Formats: sequence, C-alpha cells, structure tokens
Amino acid sequence: MCKYYTRILAAVAIIVGILSLVLPMDKAAAIVAIENFFGVMLPILAVGALFKYIFSCTKSKDCDKDNGQCKK
Repeated sequence: MCKYYTRILAAVAIIVGILSLVLPMDKAAAIVAIENFFGVMLPILAVGALFKYIFSCTKSKDCDKDNGQCKK
C-alpha cells in the first residue's frame, strides 16, 4: 500500500514541476503560492521534529514509563 502512495506523490511532484516550467507566470501563480507555503512550513516542521527527537525518550535513554520522564 505504501509503494502506491510514494508513486502517486512522485507523479504529482513531477506534474507540478512540469507545469511550473510550461505555464506562463500569471497562470502559475497558484503553484508559486504552494511553493512559498512549503518553503515557509518545512523549516518550522524540521525544528519541531528536532526538538521532539532531542526531548523524547528513546531506546538509548532509560525512560520511566509511569510519568514519561527520562532517567539520566
């Protein structure tokens, strides 16, 4: 099931890339808006994922299962 999602996502990315090259700038305004949205959103999500990774319990840390705190 997952392989279909990756193929669909890759196909959509290729189609959007081709459309952004072929369409005139005034018609590609929606594609540029989507690109700007992801350009702003991805660094914020990356920082959030980094904080989650740093402050979450993993197998390498000995976690206290009762209150979710990590033992150091």
